[in-house]
Amino acid sequence: MIVLFPALIVLSAPGCGLLGTGSDETTVEVGTVRVIAFDHFGVPASRADVVVHDSHGEVFARAKLADDGTGEVTSVAGGTVSVAMFTDSDDLSLAKESGEITSFTNVPLDVTLHVGAPDPALGKLFDVTVQLPDFPDAPAYEVSIGCGDAPVHDPTLFTLHVPEGCGTHPRTIVATAFTPGFSPAALSVLRGVDLHQPGTIVMPAFAPLHTVDLDISGHDPAKTFYDGTITLTSDDGTFQFFGDTDNVAGTIRPEVPDGPWALTRYERQFVFDDRDDLTFSFYEQTDAGDPRSTTVPEADFLVPPVRGEGEFGFTFEGTPDFRKLDLRYRCFKCAARGRWTVFAPAEQTTLELPEMPADLKSLTPDDAFIEDISGHIFEDSELDGYNAFLNADPGAAAGTVHREAVVFLRAEID
Repeated sequence: MIVLFPALIVLSAPGCGLLGTGSDETTVEVGTVRVIAFDHFGVPASRADVVVHDSHGEVFARAKLADDGTGEVTSVAGGTVSVAMFTDSDDLSLAKESGEITSFTNVPLDVTLHVGAPDPALGKLFDVTVQLPDFPDAPAYEVSIGCGDAPVHDPTLFTLHVPEGCGTHPRTIVATAFTPGFSPAALSVLRGVDLHQPGTIVMPAFAPLHTVDLDISGHDPAKTFYDGTITLTSDDGTFQFFGDTDNVAGTIRPEVPDGPWALTRYERQFVFDDRDDLTFSFYEQTDAGDPRSTTVPEADFLVPPVRGEGEFGFTFEGTPDFRKLDLRYRCFKCAARGRWTVFAPAEQTTLELPEMPADLKSLTPDDAFIEDISGHIFEDSELDGYNAFLNADPGAAAGTVHREAVVFLRAEID
């Protein structure tokens, strides 16, 4: 068991420290940093704490976010900005000491930091009735609007309980008929639907799916494992389709519906099972229009990081845009669990986090142990380095490629 001390987290590697800009500095540049934060449920991080530490590890300034999860904090150029929020839970014993901390190192002034992303599936529920056509031998059906829940059952008459946030504009409805083995057999798609219209929404006849190939060329089938998905976007809703994997051929073959679709996101996952540590590499490509067969060479995947010095150290090849340390912890005695995530520039080799203020220490209980630690590197085609990441509004756009590689420094299976 490893005890997580809230006073200090270190990513060990040669080089100068995050907080060591020099004790002989006489001028400190002061300004503002804006924060927009959502918790892991996609709810605005109401009243979350924002803490700024200067280059010497001292608390420089603090602020609380407004009820909508936004706010500003006075900051020092190159400081560390941490957003700390308690986890919302119906279990009061968990709510007391469970939390999320997201820290951004080397933060310039006058940027907007984004933590999490909003989930539109919020608000009061209203009912929508959807009638599906019959499909031969289908044991069950699924109905999705690409927002909120997607119920599955065997009658063809569905009542969807839709959050208000999902009904602000017309939606695409996708109904899936399954085979007796519960694989998708056919889809019924209806676009531009006003969910507030009176009466029952009648879906068109089911249409067959067609297969596209996601290929990885130049691979060694004896040393790698593949997985992949296609995500289609229409009317702000997303619909995901999985494929069977042929490791020898390096091909994933998802079955997808006909268009038109606004965006298609192709995702490929690479597991390097010849390595000593558990490592992954992800390749995500977003294109406008309908899905098509695509090929990506193995050489286009990021080479995963490897262990560095110390418990939290990791090193990597090349110069990615930014990196992240993700640490999940748990406390059986106090029934708490949480996460601490640290973002940093790629060129920075040593990261240190100073002690959190006393009133936030319950977010990392003294009796907590580490469940897993992972080191990540990221390279996004629309970004140029760490500062571009800090200023970016998250979200994929047509013509972009996002790459990520991960090494698990500690895992639950260890």
